[in-house]
Amino acid sequence: MLLSACLIVKNEELTLRRCLESLQGVVDEIVLVDTGSTDRTLDIAREYTSKIYHYDWDNHFAHARNESLKHAQGEFILVIDADEYLDDIKRHSLREQLTHIEADGFLVNILNYVGENGKIFSTRPVSVVRLFRNGYFYDGSVHEQIAEAIMKAGKQISKINLDIHHVGYLNEIVTYKNKSSRNILLLKEELEKDPQNLFHLSNLLAEYIRLSNFHQALKIVKKSLDIIRKKPPSSWDHITARIFVFHITTLVGLQKNIEAEEIASKYIMVYPELAEFRTRYGMILAENGKFKEAIEQFNFARKLGDPKEALFDLVQGMGSFLAALMLGRCWIALGDKDTALQYYFTSFLENPNQDILIFPLVYLLPYEKKFFEQEIEPRITDPVALASYCEAYFYKSPDDIYHLIQRIESKIAQATVLERVKLAVLYKQDPKKALEIINTGLQNPYLISLSILIKINNRCLQINDIPDFPDDRIQTLKNVLLCEYSSTPISPFLRDILLFNCHDLLSEWLPKAPDRYEAYLYLMHFPELPCDFNWSGETAWECEMLALRAFKNKNLDVADIWLAKAANHSLTITRLLLECDVALAKERTIFAQSCLQIGLKEFPESQLLKNVAIQLGISSTSQYDEKYQLECVSEMVEMRASDIYLKNSVHTMPFHMQLSALHERAANLVKYIYSCYKQEKILELRKAIEEIQNIITFIRGSLDLSLEASQAADKVYAFYYKMSVEWFIQPQNIEQNYEEMENFWRSWAETWKKV
Repeated sequence: MLLSACLIVKNEELTLRRCLESLQGVVDEIVLVDTGSTDRTLDIAREYTSKIYHYDWDNHFAHARNESLKHAQGEFILVIDADEYLDDIKRHSLREQLTHIEADGFLVNILNYVGENGKIFSTRPVSVVRLFRNGYFYDGSVHEQIAEAIMKAGKQISKINLDIHHVGYLNEIVTYKNKSSRNILLLKEELEKDPQNLFHLSNLLAEYIRLSNFHQALKIVKKSLDIIRKKPPSSWDHITARIFVFHITTLVGLQKNIEAEEIASKYIMVYPELAEFRTRYGMILAENGKFKEAIEQFNFARKLGDPKEALFDLVQGMGSFLAALMLGRCWIALGDKDTALQYYFTSFLENPNQDILIFPLVYLLPYEKKFFEQEIEPRITDPVALASYCEAYFYKSPDDIYHLIQRIESKIAQATVLERVKLAVLYKQDPKKALEIINTGLQNPYLISLSILIKINNRCLQINDIPDFPDDRIQTLKNVLLCEYSSTPISPFLRDILLFNCHDLLSEWLPKAPDRYEAYLYLMHFPELPCDFNWSGETAWECEMLALRAFKNKNLDVADIWLAKAANHSLTITRLLLECDVALAKERTIFAQSCLQIGLKEFPESQLLKNVAIQLGISSTSQYDEKYQLECVSEMVEMRASDIYLKNSVHTMPFHMQLSALHERAANLVKYIYSCYKQEKILELRKAIEEIQNIITFIRGSLDLSLEASQAADKVYAFYYKMSVEWFIQPQNIEQNYEEMENFWRSWAETWKKV
């Protein structure tokens, strides 16, 4: 007999059948040891094997595992768990590989899946010994190992081409089996024997993180770091790296984003070759609103790429499709849908079955039926991703949705995942009939919550009418009915709100929701917002939206006020283009063009800025174009307020004294601008900057550019004009070069006095 499969099981009815099916035609026998199942586990097992044994559980995995090995007759043994299954492609070559192999132990790839239904991620394959020659036995009460026994015997361990998929860390299965609580108990027992064991500490960390018990996880992190610091960095291995990853995860879970950013910035230097750290660091930077810096990290991660193999549970795609997805999100946050779409599509090509990617991709893609049917739909194979595709497609082409649903239903067996979108389609066509179905779902928590959501939107529900149902969504909606919007996240309900047109509720809830920014970014993928919002103006992006509304209403002064309030924060493309629009509306063409030049320098990847630059007829290079400066001089003298200094009082002065007075005025304005910056008086600061720009415009318009000296002077004034634009859109730059600007104006004021 060539190959035996050995399992230990307890209450595995959710996953066992898939595991045993994957073993068919690969192994010669299945040995199954049960440690006390009370569900249908044994009934399922009997369909596949007669070699079923009982073992009284003694809180020691190695003991139970070794019991299964005693009954195995094969030359080789494959150890697999009920929540795992063999890769459908690679399993077929396993027997052939075993016929001409000399080692005693074999590393296989374990692909762990984490998350929950609809948001599932796979980790990078972890190489572990799961296949070995008969005659070896395990050690360890939890996360038991056999590699050490093989190495002690002086035998070889090599790699074999086999993937095992592990779904046991999905939230639903962890909750159902209470695995984390069991594992924590066993790991603590192991650590009592060996308190310095980083392997056990890292596994204990993993369990606390799965339970979202980040406070306890942080205690374990600190204990682990104390042990690690006592070792030389040259001895830090994959277990150390795993603990560092968990350290970042724990700080983010505790919402200590500033500390997480600092720690992650150090870890990328410790493990510069791992994209995992770069992408996690980028995620924290993005969460902290540092999108430009985050983009640099995600691009760096993609250059590193995903490791071919990993010795611990790295998340799949951190150096490829997930980094591309995060790049798309960053560009959306900055306000550039064109560049975001490029990265979303790249991510899709690298992994089409990302449920969280489907919505933004479909929303941003221009609708062409043939393209969707030929390039998007055929690539998606995951049932949940296909259901999300249907839902997103519904917004693009509601008239064609029936045909799409029929095609998807013919592809997948899990048709229940389509019920949500089918109900939304019915609601659009026949609201009364759809509501009858929704209101009859008395035992379905989702339908109950959906009914409540629609009734709240229609203002036909009282708090006493909400049933006392043990479901988190329903309890959360009670807070909404009590108008506690500021303490109630909207994101878990956003898709339902949009699907079932609850726009009144959206308009009232979103501006007050604690997660309004996350929800707003989701809405940013739509061609236009579904309704109007009364933003409070508490954040930079809210100020930008209020400025946009004012601009659309042709209220430029109000737009200026909101843009000034947003200016103390990091520059976004949304604000940059609004600055340009307002400037153009005020006939300040050169200022608008200079803004765009600065934007191209700050965001050289931005496809949107490049497109706008073409429309305004300027160079898309990030360098300040000398030829462009000279060509624009004739236009400058026609700019708004460019002649404010050509008053009679100035004309009566000699020209050199006019220039001296203008330079002196500019120097005093720079001093005033710096004072306003320190006092955060951004609106006053901007008015002073505009006056300096008018002075520069007048002076440059007075130069005779046929003279070489005038051309040189023009370049200098152009430089300071550009600096003033930078100050206008990014006041934080004032600190670093205001002295240079003041000295320039002050020195030339003195020079012109002496002429």
